[in-house]
Amino acid sequence: MTIEKWFEGLSEKEKSSIVDGAEARTGYLRPGETAEEWKVRKKENFDNIVKEKYQRYLRDVEELKKIREQTRMTQKAFADYFNIPVRTLQDWEAKKRTPPPYVVELIKYKIEKERLGMLRLIEKNEGKETVLAEGTLKEVVNYLKENSDLLDWMNYSPWIDDGSPETELPDLDEVKTLRDLRYELSKINLSWWSLEVEEIGGVEE
Repeated sequence: MTIEKWFEGLSEKEKSSIVDGAEARTGYLRPGETAEEWKVRKKENFDNIVKEKYQRYLRDVEELKKIREQTRMTQKAFADYFNIPVRTLQDWEAKKRTPPPYVVELIKYKIEKERLGMLRLIEKNEGKETVLAEGTLKEVVNYLKENSDLLDWMNYSPWIDDGSPETELPDLDEVKTLRDLRYELSKINLSWWSLEVEEIGGVEE
């Protein structure tokens, strides 16, 4: 989609927002500046904002598949949720067609507002629950990797040593889905302590 076609597809509200942004960037007449020079500056700022928004839109389209995968929805579930024909979504992800700008913005807004695909990592310790992290599957896994002490203590705590072999710790490199993560965390569940993952929004796998 060309920048001209993209601009035509914007709502009047979005176009007005760009005009307002250009005026805000341009500001008042500078000392010694003529009205015509001010208009030229305003046009340059307008064009720059249009280009910036267009580039952002292209990045969003490029990441549309990634956005869907972060929700952990299948193409069909995602299409049904947003009332988009499955074939249309498949064409977007395959870059055979380009979604209208407002659709991409709506999808991003709805995902953020409804927190689709977001997870909550909870530590349960003798009945007390503590939220350790919230984010996508990848973000939660990265949190566990960066805070390895949450897992390592099980094999180094003297008061838990009963002479049995070392506890098998979760293999976080093997996690590809929420089901994988729950399985790996189940390896370290104790009767009084555990790490569990809850869904905040989205569709259960």
